[in-house]
Amino acid sequence: MNTACATLVGIILQVLAAAYLLFCSWRASTTLGKYKSEVTYGELGPKIDALGQEIGGQFRHQLIGFLLLLVGSGFLLYAALTA
Repeated sequence: MNTACATLVGIILQVLAAAYLLFCSWRASTTLGKYKSEVTYGELGPKIDALGQEIGGQFRHQLIGFLLLLVGSGFLLYAALTA
């Protein structure tokens, strides 16, 4: 793989990772924004469970995004060292 190709692949992966992380953040924001502040005692348990699942699921999305950033940075490092 030549350096120009490695640089291009690295940049594309980093842009995709940034877009993916931004989309996941927006989706979590809209999901969490649906919860109203007036929660009765009977609704508290299911609301807390739903919030916990939403927040807990963010780790997987962040892991995917940061792995894409890591691979993209690896391609850019390869291109810089072989130039």
